[in-house]
Amino acid sequence: MSAEFFPFPEEPLGAVPQSCAWRRESDPLGQVTLPSGDAVRLAVRFEDVEAVLTDPRFSRDLSKPGCPRLQSGADMSDDRDTLINMDPPRHTRVRRLLSRAFTVRNIEKLRPRIREIVQELVDDMAAAAPGPVDLMAGLAEPLPMRVIAGVLGVADSDLAQFRHWSYVAMSITPDMADERVTGREEFFAYLVDLIEQHRREPGTDLLDAMIQATEDGDRLSEAELCDTARSLLLAGHETTMTSIGRGIFTLLRHPEQYAQLVADPSLVPAAVEEVLRHDFPAEVGFLRVATQDVDLPSGQVRRGEGVMPLISSAHRDTKKFADPDRFDIHRVDNAHIAFGKGAHYCIGAYLARVQLQEAYDVIVRTFPDLRLAVPAEEIVWKPDMMTHAIAELPITW
Repeated sequence: MSAEFFPFPEEPLGAVPQSCAWRRESDPLGQVTLPSGDAVRLAVRFEDVEAVLTDPRFSRDLSKPGCPRLQSGADMSDDRDTLINMDPPRHTRVRRLLSRAFTVRNIEKLRPRIREIVQELVDDMAAAAPGPVDLMAGLAEPLPMRVIAGVLGVADSDLAQFRHWSYVAMSITPDMADERVTGREEFFAYLVDLIEQHRREPGTDLLDAMIQATEDGDRLSEAELCDTARSLLLAGHETTMTSIGRGIFTLLRHPEQYAQLVADPSLVPAAVEEVLRHDFPAEVGFLRVATQDVDLPSGQVRRGEGVMPLISSAHRDTKKFADPDRFDIHRVDNAHIAFGKGAHYCIGAYLARVQLQEAYDVIVRTFPDLRLAVPAEEIVWKPDMMTHAIAELPITW
């Protein structure tokens, strides 16, 4: 019997695939077949996913011959200068340099500008009263793109091209393999020019901080700067966009909890954390390969085997979370791993949180009577992407 194909078929309302519940109970490290045709283990229990994310015996460098791949054509695993694809000691060095730019202090400096962008976008939607308007086009898509473009010093006139590069890079269809290669080359050429411009005319944005980051005379190479900037776009735009849309969708399907946020916006940070747990934005995980035999809580992974840690399934594990399928903005024990864990913990996690917090806060203050403009079952989702995003989210008030 051949291994089940992964990603699994979409479930109604963006739900976590039912297959995950069965696998957590009966086949926690079972095989699946990826779009590349490679068979890998799928980790679905929280304790196994956490172990894969934190154990250094699992490598993210999939460039070695024989390593399993998500896709047969070009994909993100080809970018060896990207932080998420590095192993120690190189990863340790690059991460240490980048951490000097991605401090909480630096990100908090961006909060007022992020708030301004959110308010501007929401005001534009409010001007179309009483709707309907598409929250994805009006807020979820432009907000993270404008924020990331701002921290990289990108002109507004280039945003449409950035959206295209982002969409192509995050697709998982074989017929877009050539376009992924072309998009990567175009994006890198753009970033080389952008970095050179920042070197000639230094400023104070995040890209300048990355360029200027030093330790004992060490700096990031041009390739490392380009790949990091590209990763910021892909992770910072697609996942944040998805979380904004999915979070509002889920809140509007739980109107009593949306009303609680309207009555007390101080609950917004907790609501953001529950959205990240309950509606994890990624459709797939970052594939790892075992560099030696590893005993996980649910069984052994042999050297050379690939493992896909599925965070969305881990977040629904009853051994970790009480009543995990229930959406609850008052959840107390919410130690989710939406931003990963260990060496590859998302370096942009705080930036994503700030955007989500500001977006939800402005929305609940502006639209106390917000509701879906169509039945939840009619919401259209984007197919064949690494993220599980809503295509259009019509709202009214």
